[in-house]
Amino acid sequence: MTALIDVYDGLDGAFVVNLNRRGAGDGRGVMVGPRSGLDLGKVALPDLQADSVVWSPMTGPEHLASRTVTLPLVAFGSDPDDLAAWTRAVNTAVAKPFWLKIRRHAATGVAWLRCWPTAPQWESQITSVDGPGTIQAGKLTARTDPYAYGSRVDVTTTVTQDPASSSAWVMDVVGVSGDAPTPAIISSSDGALLGVDHAMLISVRSRGNPASIGQLATQGEACYLSAGGPHAPTVVTFTGNTDFSGGAGARVTFPSGNTGLFNSYGGLAVPQVLTGSESPGTYRALVRVRRSGASAGLEHTIRIAANPMFRDVLFTAGGNNTRVIDLGLIQLPTGQPAWHASPLPQPWAWQPPITLFLMRSSSGAGTLDVDWFALIPSDEGAGLSQIDTRLPNPGEWWMVDGYDHVPRLFWGSPLAGGIAVGQRGGTRFVGGVPMLRPGANRLWFVGGLGATSAALWPPTKQFSVTVSHFPRYRWLA
Repeated sequence: MTALIDVYDGLDGAFVVNLNRRGAGDGRGVMVGPRSGLDLGKVALPDLQADSVVWSPMTGPEHLASRTVTLPLVAFGSDPDDLAAWTRAVNTAVAKPFWLKIRRHAATGVAWLRCWPTAPQWESQITSVDGPGTIQAGKLTARTDPYAYGSRVDVTTTVTQDPASSSAWVMDVVGVSGDAPTPAIISSSDGALLGVDHAMLISVRSRGNPASIGQLATQGEACYLSAGGPHAPTVVTFTGNTDFSGGAGARVTFPSGNTGLFNSYGGLAVPQVLTGSESPGTYRALVRVRRSGASAGLEHTIRIAANPMFRDVLFTAGGNNTRVIDLGLIQLPTGQPAWHASPLPQPWAWQPPITLFLMRSSSGAGTLDVDWFALIPSDEGAGLSQIDTRLPNPGEWWMVDGYDHVPRLFWGSPLAGGIAVGQRGGTRFVGGVPMLRPGANRLWFVGGLGATSAALWPPTKQFSVTVSHFPRYRWLA
């Protein structure tokens, strides 16, 4: 196919002016091509020039860079006044931020360059001995983003919250094109997600084959149970409870003589769930628990021990008695990275023994049930989305924009030009919106971390979510 360079007002936006001498159909117009006078040369896209670096503990160093595109131009008019009109059209089109739509000669792929405002250089022949001035050469030089972009790609999936399902929390975005990581844009209008308060962990794994990690949740009833302390509780499994995944869980019942903390504790040893070469990494440990009886509404302590690390986390008093508790980050394998310099096979992740110790922080009886325990990859971008005191109206959308990590609400789909209405209703996002890398990406959406009764997510909860991205190219597509 022939080469193509046009000016648009946005990626896949409205056409502004063509630089291919096509508009008039009678030889008039503007085209890209070498011409003597300004040492124009060929269309050039120089290497990146890094302006600065921003360091983020969530996403790593990000280079803020730009590059320069140079286009030799030739304008053709039917008379000198028509020639001036064509040059004015180009000058006006590039006097504000603009996009270049580019297709290389004989290529089929189209790339988009977002450009800074600029002013073209034109030859200015005031007098001529060669006849009327109907041809004029020039040069357009503009700074651009460090990447060329492809057209937007949307992937929509229904996400389930029941870890008894092999697809629990999971959304796969595969076949991402380009040659550089690109921000994810996450949106939804599903009332099952927006109709109640929510606090939801969103994370991604992109390296290697993310699907090979497998199911990362362990049911409470599948853990090895133990009890300890001077007033040891009873620790048993139970079934027939529809509020729990698979209808079953593990139950720790504290006796009335308990004086708090390690005076009476239940232990759950989590079976190993991580295997294979894709396993090494940093994971966020989550556990879904429920207080009942004399424990309802009171503070409890959960200790996670992953040899040689341990951490105490509070299940705070008040709020929702059934909740997903964030136990923090675990590096697997613990200690140094799984690497050695000798030509032996590289080790895969050895999951250290993980044990949960469940206690009442104060004296007294009560019951603490465990539904499931999960390890969610959190080393390639993760954040917490929250919406509280917010009931959406028909036609409203929620979006988290990976380009600035800001959540917004819209009237109408933001992907189709909806109107932003700000961050009403306490919409927040803490952390880094996941980046998508070329190839396969797996995202996790784990809800139920909220502290209010409205934030309770049953295992049966499902919602539809759309993840969009623009492929990014360090060179043209």
